[in-house]
Amino acid sequence: MARRIQKAPLFTHDCEACTFLGTWDGFDLYVCNQGSTDHATLIARYGDAAPAYKSGLDFGLIPFNSGVASPPMRVAYLIAVDRGLLEPQPPIDEGRIVRFGEPFED
Repeated sequence: MARRIQKAPLFTHDCEACTFLGTWDGFDLYVCNQGSTDHATLIARYGDAAPAYKSGLDFGLIPFNSGVASPPMRVAYLIAVDRGLLEPQPPIDEGRIVRFGEPFED
């Protein structure tokens, strides 16, 4: 069954700098660029409580088929790019993804 983007938020979000993108799969999706696409972030809110969200632009750059993707963040990224709110960026390739518990090597 296809998941559709809903046009009304489910949860309270108190940042006036954020642009609501839609609700997808129980997550309210936002892009927050604080007035600059150079410092944008993505937000996927899943509740009204202050800490009930995921955020980070990099999460939106991880492809769906990577095995570690955050689908709501990827959907937020794709919507924001489609609407011209973010500049397209190359996806994060498998070699740059660090999984929890693995050592980080730069």
